[in-house]
Amino acid sequence: MAKFYKAQTPKVFLKTLKRVHSFLFFLTVAFFLFSIWAMQLIFEVLTIENDIILISVAVLLTICLVVEKALFNLRLKRGWKDHSLKSKVLKYYKITADRYLIISLIICFSIMISFVVNVSIYLSFSILLLIYYYKLRVSEQKAVSDLNLQREFLDQFNKFDEELPENI
Repeated sequence: MAKFYKAQTPKVFLKTLKRVHSFLFFLTVAFFLFSIWAMQLIFEVLTIENDIILISVAVLLTICLVVEKALFNLRLKRGWKDHSLKSKVLKYYKITADRYLIISLIICFSIMISFVVNVSIYLSFSILLLIYYYKLRVSEQKAVSDLNLQREFLDQFNKFDEELPENI
């Protein structure tokens, strides 16, 4: 039986990360749209007790995003002890895919809060989070800046269609 082998080039890694991002993004948007349909939202004027809940939810979601960003940066900084470009790109792939998953879960959490409270204003958090999530889509320039590649690695990474060597 012939094994299917796909060369591990920077182009393949970035394309795969874009697919992961797109899949999770569209899955989250589908959940969002389904929730809107299922909720039959109450469009009402907020009262004082709802304002307190609204502020609490906003603070909680902001804390979640700050923690996610801090974890992402911490994992980026401490993960570059290996000397090969391939291992760095693989770690970046894992860290970024984990980030996409965590943000998708935060968005789903905000949608479920909207569902439980059944007030339309809470969907604005979900919409803002979806916009933020969409802007996180990986690109070649973003990957290079996140990886903080040295000159020798940068030259190798810019050979976009060449397979990454095991060690340089």
